[in-house]
Amino acid sequence: PRSTLFPYTTLFRSVIEIETRFVTKNGSTIWVEGNSTCEVARSEVLTGRGIFRSVTQGKVLSRRGIFHDVTERKQAEAERARLLAILEEAPDFIGTTTPEGKVMWINRAWRRLRNLEEKSDVSLMRTIDLYPEWVNQILEEAIPTVISSGIWKGEAALLGPNGREVPVSQTIAAHRDESGNIAYLSTRSEEHTSELQSLRH
Repeated sequence: PRSTLFPYTTLFRSVIEIETRFVTKNGSTIWVEGNSTCEVARSEVLTGRGIFRSVTQGKVLSRRGIFHDVTERKQAEAERARLLAILEEAPDFIGTTTPEGKVMWINRAWRRLRNLEEKSDVSLMRTIDLYPEWVNQILEEAIPTVISSGIWKGEAALLGPNGREVPVSQTIAAHRDESGNIAYLSTRSEEHTSELQSLRH
């Protein structure tokens, strides 16, 4: 006996997350972020035995997307990237720490001074690891000043290879979050001797 055929339609839906540039009617370019949904109907035929299925080409029923303008965020991200690149390449020793003294980030010049690899993790380091003992004693008094007044400037020294001291003029600043709490401290140290030139070559 001939098998009975059962035609039916299956609806497929796919969602794609998108972040891309978009040209507006006035010719300006903006960044948009959102998702695009596509619905496709496919006609299929199933035999009465339930074991064979032939699939025809799908028909697109609809495409729709929901997007919002993220141009300001993308511009801010690009600006942060530019500033980070400048800080990374600066000859001064620049870094950030938590208020408790945990190292968050140090730039390339400081990494070279410490003989650290480009991608090495510094999050396990503490500020006391970066300075001679006598500087750490100064910083014990300086940090409360930073937290209360926002900034401290003074003469210090960084630890170079094999414990060698590198004299610097240092500035430490406090940075607060939207709630007014100290989010992190930044430090910039400028060498005021030429002895580091021999260490870099």
